[in-house]
Amino acid sequence: MKHYLIYLSILVCFLMGSCKFNSDSTLKVIEIPEERTTNNVKQDSLNYPVFSFNQTLFDMGNIGAKKEIIHAFRFKNAGSKPLLIKDVKPSCGCTVVDFPRIPIQPGDSGIITAHVKVDKSEKTATKILRVISNTNPQRSDLYLKFETNNLVN
Repeated sequence: MKHYLIYLSILVCFLMGSCKFNSDSTLKVIEIPEERTTNNVKQDSLNYPVFSFNQTLFDMGNIGAKKEIIHAFRFKNAGSKPLLIKDVKPSCGCTVVDFPRIPIQPGDSGIITAHVKVDKSEKTATKILRVISNTNPQRSDLYLKFETNNLVN
């Protein structure tokens, strides 16, 4: 056991001695040009597509005892580049979405459709559709709000 500790201490000393400590090291500061640090959305709209939704929140009011609701969010590409929707992620598994998978050219329109299966236990609900695209910012949120006549257990 004594030999083991001696060998271990020699090894630690050897490793510590082999580390190169540079006492005259300096921290290099890299300056970033001003135009790269500002986020100018107007400037970006020239380089990116721009979503222009007719509405981002649709309040359906009281839908009664319906088991399914469908809503279409209409949008237009108001930018100067083709708009590509990469994904639309609903906030829950009760919502299925359909969206264009081809590029939407500048000035053209499209539709994102949400099919929501209404849970029996829901009295009021807000469903969120998270749209991921090649716009700046990349994420846009759409909201579906409704009330039901369902009884809450």
